[in-house]
Amino acid sequence: MQDLIISLSENVLKVSTIENKEFKGVSADVTKEVVNDYKILDTAEFSKALKELVSAVTTKSPRNLSLNILVQPNDVVFKFVPVSKNGGDVEDQIINEIKTKEKDLPLEEMYFSYQKIAPFVYQFIGVKKEIIDTYIQISNSVEIGLKSIIPWVLLLPRFTNSNEPSIYLTKTAGKQIVTLSEFNGIFFSGIYEDEKSTQELQELVQELSIYKRKDPITKVYIYDYENFSLNPEYKILDLEIPNSDLEEAKGYEMHLLQGHMVEKDKDILVTQTNLLNLLPVPVIQNETNKALVYAGALSLVLVVGGLIGGAMLLNKNREPKVLENTGQNTEVLSENNHKEEPQVEEEQPSQEEKVELKREDLIIKIENGAGISGIAARTQAILEEFGYQVSGVGNFDGAGRETTLIKLKAEKADYQELLKEDMKDDFTVVIEEDLDSGLEYDALIVIGTDAQI
Repeated sequence: MQDLIISLSENVLKVSTIENKEFKGVSADVTKEVVNDYKILDTAEFSKALKELVSAVTTKSPRNLSLNILVQPNDVVFKFVPVSKNGGDVEDQIINEIKTKEKDLPLEEMYFSYQKIAPFVYQFIGVKKEIIDTYIQISNSVEIGLKSIIPWVLLLPRFTNSNEPSIYLTKTAGKQIVTLSEFNGIFFSGIYEDEKSTQELQELVQELSIYKRKDPITKVYIYDYENFSLNPEYKILDLEIPNSDLEEAKGYEMHLLQGHMVEKDKDILVTQTNLLNLLPVPVIQNETNKALVYAGALSLVLVVGGLIGGAMLLNKNREPKVLENTGQNTEVLSENNHKEEPQVEEEQPSQEEKVELKREDLIIKIENGAGISGIAARTQAILEEFGYQVSGVGNFDGAGRETTLIKLKAEKADYQELLKEDMKDDFTVVIEEDLDSGLEYDALIVIGTDAQI
């Protein structure tokens, strides 16, 4: 599957891809009747423009392509939300905090989620429903699967791999973007339309370095700034995006950043960094109106209509499914219309019959108990090759476990020898049969540090 990366800003639509290790990028101006800066006004005409650019960078069939949309920070809300240990339900605390402190934020019009990034601190991310729905309509129109929608500023702290408080100064499409980060999350992002002088930027950095902080931020990353300087107490570092020195990639630096980060860490596609993971669980509504949406890194095509979402999301009336990330747990709060499937009684085999165990009938949740980045996603790939269903991956509450623990529901105890056999080459397995029978998954696997993957 060949990835296409799409961005839109200043009425300029850009499409890029890497084919046979060669970077290809094309762009086109879109009229103001179709697009206002980065906001799409006419999805049909925009889709036509997109189709033309896609045909200019690749001759592959749409069924062999996938769309990856880079969105501007204007489209997304980033907040840090503190919670109290004795303050009750975390979800209630977060929603109350947002409603109290951000009264102009229309939560009912948004898809949003939270992710634990530090003790008692959660990263809140929200995006207006109409933005995601518009890109789904475009995916329908061009008949190319939608794999990811990523705010590129969320990639910056992941790229620098810094948990420290940091400021990022970047330029794109003639705009200056200032981003404040900590714990690999973002708590402020501002866009400045008018070019600021070095002196104005210095004053802005100094002002933002103490933004809602007791201790000022002193680490500053810059991109596309020449002869930039600050007071000696600030440490200035250049963002060196791989291959950004290529002449043909000029103006596509954030495309390069997205491609580099996803190739380096495919877990990104199943975290809240990919806004598709904020959507409700998919429901097939209308066979005549189909959108192709890839469910994060699962590489599955979901044929759905209307509001579409990736797998591994929270149904408010059910147990949350956890997404893999390099920090802590991610839970989706946005409303999920769920219809219970009718229960059908199955004939039980007689005691004399030997039941054939089918791997696809076992639903597994995986948690990273090793504290090793990406190990849960790698385990998911191994188990899915055997044919098991993996409902979600996430982080275990407390890293550093040595052996790998498998907890099974009592009614699924027959699977323990099959799991042991399938995992013996890579894991030292300990099995318990005390998993709560009310959970949506049948087995919980907590990966230990002895895993050889």
